[in-house]
Formats: sequence, C-alpha cells, structure tokens
Amino acid sequence: RGLVGSEMCIRDSKRESMIEKSYMIMNETTNTLLKALDKPPKKGETVSEVFRKHLVDTGLIDKRYLDIFNDLDKWQDVVKKGKVLDLQKQDILTHREYVRKFIREAGRVIRNKQCEEDQST
Repeated sequence: RGLVGSEMCIRDSKRESMIEKSYMIMNETTNTLLKALDKPPKKGETVSEVFRKHLVDTGLIDKRYLDIFNDLDKWQDVVKKGKVLDLQKQDILTHREYVRKFIREAGRVIRNKQCEEDQST
C-alpha cells in the first residue's frame, strides 16, 4: 500500500516537472524571439499579448503555439494547486513535443531576420 502512494508521488512529480520545464523553455524561447525582433514586452504587457501581436498576428508563428503557451501558463496554476493528475499525460507529452517544434520555428524566424538584415547592409 505504501508503494502505491510513492508511485503516485513519482508520477505527480514527473508530470509537474514536464509542465514546468516545458513552460520555462517556451517562455525563454518566446522572450528570446521577441528580443531578436526588437519587440520585447513593454511594462504592463503580458508575454501572451505580445506573442499574439508580434508573432501570430504578423504570420511569423502559427497560432497553435500561442495556444500551447497559454495552456502551459494555465497548467502552472493546476500544478500549484496540486491537481496535476487532473491533466492527461498524453496532453502533457503532446505539449512538450509542440514546445520542441516551437524552438525550431523560432530559430527559423531568427535566421530569416538575420538573412534579411545581412542582405540590406
């Protein structure tokens, strides 16, 4: 019986860790991308608002990545409330994979911007 409880803790902490790492990576990548585009969030603006305005609305990044970012942000609250088991493991894994894809997309956008700057000089 005690083993079952410890297994639950391991599963809980693994899910929590995946969510926290995915959110942290997504947030850092988003901020790096926005800075590279000279569009960092201004005081009072949320990263989500700036993400939509400068990345999604301009067509640089697909809207699904904003949805992933917002989900991960909400899931942070779920983790803090200790309700991580309310989230489906498959959803967490899918979001983690989208974070990986987002990193590649962000790199593509930054490389394209650098190429445009190189051609204009």
